[in-house]
Amino acid sequence: MSKVLMVVAAAALVVAAVAGGSPAKPQMNFQAKLDKKQEVPAPTGAPKQAAGTWSGSLSQHKLKWVLTFRKLSGAADSAHIHMAPKGTAGDVIVALCGPCKNGQKGTATVDVATVDALLTGNAYVNVHTAANPDGEIRGQIKKAGAKP
Repeated sequence: MSKVLMVVAAAALVVAAVAGGSPAKPQMNFQAKLDKKQEVPAPTGAPKQAAGTWSGSLSQHKLKWVLTFRKLSGAADSAHIHMAPKGTAGDVIVALCGPCKNGQKGTATVDVATVDALLTGNAYVNVHTAANPDGEIRGQIKKAGAKP
């Protein structure tokens, strides 16, 4: 089965589940590795070692997630999921936390457009600080186990 067909089939299952059309609760796992090199626009004054991880599991319309980060320029003021391809800044589609602590966990209800962005690689996580209000570290979200 082609990669495009597999993405379309997976999206159809999730859309049906989100719409309540399926009694099954398919779960998909996602991940992102965050660093300052991926952030757009480039952060200023962010330590070279600033980094983090985000992982999430999607079941029907519920996204459960965990965010970790380290060596930021200061406290994590907020973190979000944005919709945009790699290398492009985009709009917030899911607010994760604010202020945030390392190891923060949460749950969010997501819509079909967000599910589509997660499935197609058009979503990213970033963490904001006072020194970098547009974002200090960022990571593009991909399905867990997928190659970059």
